Amino acid sequence: MEYSSKGSYETLGIEKEGDDFFDLSRKNIKNVIYKEDCEKFLNAFTKENVLKYVKRDKTFTITYRLVLEGIPTYVSMKVIGMEDPDDPHIVVGINNVDAQMKRELELGIIKEKANRDALTGVKSKHAYEEEELEIDEKIANKEIESFALAFCDVNGLKEINDRFGHQAGDQHLKNACMIICNIFTHSPVYRIGGDEFLVILRGTDFENRCQLLNALMESNDTEGTPVIACGIAEYDPEKDVNVASVFGRADAVMYQHKNELKKEEL
Repeated sequence: MEYSSKGSYETLGIEKEGDDFFDLSRKNIKNVIYKEDCEKFLNAFTKENVLKYVKRDKTFTITYRLVLEGIPTYVSMKVIGMEDPDDPHIVVGINNVDAQMKRELELGIIKEKANRDALTGVKSKHAYEEEELEIDEKIANKEIESFALAFCDVNGLKEINDRFGHQAGDQHLKNACMIICNIFTHSPVYRIGGDEFLVILRGTDFENRCQLLNALMESNDTEGTPVIACGIAEYDPEKDVNVASVFGRADAVMYQHKNELKKEEL
């Protein structure tokens, strides 16, 4: 076994040959790897594990950080099995992927910000639009499970903004959002408009949707809490060709409930 290197790798002081490649690599890595990545590397980089992946997938890859010239730097190790009947062996290469990883991490942070509502902390309209496309594709491929949409509208936001200012209105929205999240605890909540929230109900929340709707209605009777109109519609595979169809029914039920709440206020 031998290795060659260039640039910053030459400064690591790793032996160029030895009797046991895996043991030597595991020993050396402790001196050059970024501390937070050491356990992950040692758990993955064993002779048994690497050869298992090489035999199954023809390759083994792991990304981690080395400390090069004092700076944590992302590298990618790739192990390839060489199917030589006379001399079966593996080839191991390490590439600097720091710039690529940092771009991907930056894009991930940007995407996370785009998918998160800055005021309430729940998922954003953009996140809902992405999820809607995924569900539409599953509907088209007949791969979708049962689900329902709960469309919620917070009453009185404009009046609060006009009387007490937008800071009070923002707090009103946060309080309403907390109620919605505390009731639909197993479902993603999206803020899709100024005072509008949408919940995609699956699993236990879908099964218990009637009870959860009743709980939301009961919260409207608590003095000092936001009043929330809500409509729930279930996906019907016989007539719904996309999410928009389900949303339309949930929207209609919500506005019916909103009008009923207005009549009660008179």
